[in-house]
Amino acid sequence: MKLGKETLSLFKRDLFLGFSSVRFRWITSMSLFVIILIVSFYQLKGLGEIEGIDSSTLTYTDLLFNVFRGKEYPTPDDLNFKFPFLWLIIQLMGPFIIGGYVRDDLFDQSSFLFVRAKQRLSIWMSKLFFAIAVVISMYLIMAIITFLFSIFFLSVSPGWSEYGMKMIKPLIATDITPFVFSIHLFLLPFFITLLIVVVQAIFTVFMRPIYAFIIMLSMLVVSVFTTSRLVPGSYSMILRHHSLDSEYGFTWTMVIIYIIAILLIVVCSGYFLFKKMDIFPKERD
Repeated sequence: MKLGKETLSLFKRDLFLGFSSVRFRWITSMSLFVIILIVSFYQLKGLGEIEGIDSSTLTYTDLLFNVFRGKEYPTPDDLNFKFPFLWLIIQLMGPFIIGGYVRDDLFDQSSFLFVRAKQRLSIWMSKLFFAIAVVISMYLIMAIITFLFSIFFLSVSPGWSEYGMKMIKPLIATDITPFVFSIHLFLLPFFITLLIVVVQAIFTVFMRPIYAFIIMLSMLVVSVFTTSRLVPGSYSMILRHHSLDSEYGFTWTMVIIYIIAILLIVVCSGYFLFKKMDIFPKERD
């Protein structure tokens, strides 16, 4: 009970100080997402003109698919390789937003934190909860932005659009509605962003934030070029999901197991090192 109250008190503090600290990176990322939606919209319109598709029938499902689809598993005969830059930028927003807040707060406010908190576990948990809060706020606002963008610029039809029937529906191996498919499109990157932001937050406790960010970037880039399921990026690409790749695609069960396994390893080992860490004399970045 005392641990819970202490963690909650520290978490409230992190919400106030944390979002105050990352607000400019947060606003920048959300503004960039708006630009990504606009770019994606005009990409779809251009493709529609080439394919003879009425762009006025485009829906939010088409837009989300173009933004979050990622890349199929690489094959030796893939001559038309296109790097999924939009997907990569969105996946990097989370690590960019949280940046080095966890490290900076621990080292700058160590005299306050370690005097007020009776258990290091409460400090550790509050930082993890803040990382989760950053991702939830990020994707919540992205969902609202997408909803508003769809109302003003896209068709509100609940069914598959002309583009969807021609470019998306043939790829899907299961019977699924556009709304449910859109949920898959949004949740896959959400959970993987959640994973990499928590990992980023933990890594920054033990290394400079720029190094942690480079590690996250490297893992995501490697994900594009490999079929390995050990790297996280693949699990955020709908094109590699079982519904679109029935032979090699991953399932939701595999996603959940992967996330839980990585979090258990990183969070537990990170806390073990954190307990033994001498914060006070450690040199700040």
